[in-house]
Amino acid sequence: MPELPKCDVEVQYILDGGALLQLIPWPRGATFAAIIRSYVQFVQHRFQNATVVFDGYNSGPSTKDVTHIRRAKGKCSPKVVFKPEMSLQARKDVFLSNKKNKQRFINLLSEALAANLCPTVCADGDADCMIVAQALESSKTQVTIVVGDDTDLLVLLCHHASDNHRDIFLEPSHRTSTKTVKLWNIRHTRCLGSLCQVLPVIHAVSGCDTTSRPFGVGKRSAFRKFQRSKELKSLASMFLTDCTPSNSTEAGEKILVSLYDGTSPDCLDDLRYNMFCTKVAGGTSFLQMHCLPPTSAAAKYHSLLVYLQVQEWAGTVLEPQDWGWKTAGDNLVPCTTDLPPAPSKLLSVIRCNCKSDCDTKRCSCRKHGLDCSSACGECHGLECSNAYVMCADENDTDD
Repeated sequence: MPELPKCDVEVQYILDGGALLQLIPWPRGATFAAIIRSYVQFVQHRFQNATVVFDGYNSGPSTKDVTHIRRAKGKCSPKVVFKPEMSLQARKDVFLSNKKNKQRFINLLSEALAANLCPTVCADGDADCMIVAQALESSKTQVTIVVGDDTDLLVLLCHHASDNHRDIFLEPSHRTSTKTVKLWNIRHTRCLGSLCQVLPVIHAVSGCDTTSRPFGVGKRSAFRKFQRSKELKSLASMFLTDCTPSNSTEAGEKILVSLYDGTSPDCLDDLRYNMFCTKVAGGTSFLQMHCLPPTSAAAKYHSLLVYLQVQEWAGTVLEPQDWGWKTAGDNLVPCTTDLPPAPSKLLSVIRCNCKSDCDTKRCSCRKHGLDCSSACGECHGLECSNAYVMCADENDTDD
């Protein structure tokens, strides 16, 4: 574990404002002024020279919308027009689930911190890139400690850090002990060499806030495969360049095939089918379809989302709707595939669960003019009056 910088070394702290918001409890009935004052006192007591960087929630639909909705866990608060002297009448998590409430509170907190000689910066959207930019600028002249819990921060710091700068440390905001502080020295990660250059791609492909995690593919196993394969590194480097959607989807599918232990000529659909056959032939229980690799159509949109996220981390502004996102109400949501969940013939299959002989219009199969089939719950298309009856000449075979 890296040692803390010595006391006589000037240290600049860069605080993730989102993590800071979660550290202080909000007693119900306390005024917003008292809550804000507790944040100011906490920062002054724990960090002597700090800059706080907050997320912004005024920029309209964002690729982080789905993440915010998921983290809210169904909580929803109306917009509250509040002033510092007003008392809190709701739980903290419910109050902050409304973007307008959260932005208003951040604005008041920023003013209070600035008034107490703690500079603040408010990003237009997600603050990760701005936090890293602040840390890199600070590390040109002094040792810098970034305080935050987001894995994105660790990935971006490893990707952008320079050996010519002073030390940069990443410190989790939640300490398990007051005596020990766990720090990541970003300089030590530079031993990864060229892997640091494609680290954002590895992180996005294996699942981050705006991309899904492919089933059965963990961060550690993905990292090791990229570490061993020059081909994977070459494919990942395409996501760091000016790339067309077709090129990014082609590279993304090849990466996913490799992560699922396929070979170069395979496509995901072939790999998915072969794995299905293998699991069905050797399995003793029902096969869950999510255990299989994604289809090529699903991988296409995953690759587009990965490319957009990597480019956003690089500071390139792209139109989300051109890279796998669509608007739903006031939010952006990811596209998952452009194919139906199953072939139309399969989707049109109707099955019944009749307890009787399927001899009335209550039978959904008979009602729609279909014979009962093996998919039916009780009769299985064998022992009912609506079962298919094979004619004698259909059963004849040539000698």
